[in-house]
Amino acid sequence: MNVALLHTQDALEPPIDPVLDQLEDALRVNGHETRRVVVDDTVEPLVTSLTHQRPDLVFNIAESFAGKSALESNVAALLNLLKLRYTGSSPAGLILAGLQTEYQSPVLAEEFIDGREFYVGVLGNSNVQALPIIELDFSKFPKGLPKIASWSAKWGEDGEGKGAEFAGTESIFPTDLSEDLSDRIKQVAIDAFQALRLRDYARVDLRVTDAGKIYVIEVNPNCYLEAKSEFASSALKDGIEYPALINRIVELASARYSR
Repeated sequence: MNVALLHTQDALEPPIDPVLDQLEDALRVNGHETRRVVVDDTVEPLVTSLTHQRPDLVFNIAESFAGKSALESNVAALLNLLKLRYTGSSPAGLILAGLQTEYQSPVLAEEFIDGREFYVGVLGNSNVQALPIIELDFSKFPKGLPKIASWSAKWGEDGEGKGAEFAGTESIFPTDLSEDLSDRIKQVAIDAFQALRLRDYARVDLRVTDAGKIYVIEVNPNCYLEAKSEFASSALKDGIEYPALINRIVELASARYSR
């Protein structure tokens, strides 16, 4: 299969995002031909690149247009207009997730929720599965600061993996969750994925209070797929090696268009 890897220009800015090489390697291991297509701030070159040599599938990891994340859904809409097959969520799903739309139980949280923070990868379409739960451990977080996954906590000061907030957080696989709570967390993640009409894969971020109440705090369609990311790490914990994970996403997208 000829696969176009669609990504934004900032992925090429130093330091180059390692996910580009990782995805290309995984696709090639699975027998696919690949080429990169860049989304920047103009439509015409993008249309030309995608239509001059039409791919069998677009692996869409473009999360913005012209540097604006609010325009992410427009990229998927363009792929629809060009009648191209692509991985990940539709414009509608991306818009719904971006609006942080509220849905029936549980409510998508908009205020700060004090509790433990969990990430759940969701994979599938007609048969959706929740991957092993990851917890963002704040036990070493600087005292006096609210325990939230801020930019500094996720990427470090200036995005360089440095600073007290970055050093104070760690993604772990929790071992103290009851089977009931684990099942409820996973079901909430699946419910959010389906309520927002997402496709193929996503990551759902949740908070759980001391009383066991579960809140969805963010839903990430087309989530980051770097080999050491929470999503890929969770898949590996479930026995899905990185090349197999990427091929599974390709298969899920292809199957949608075969119906």
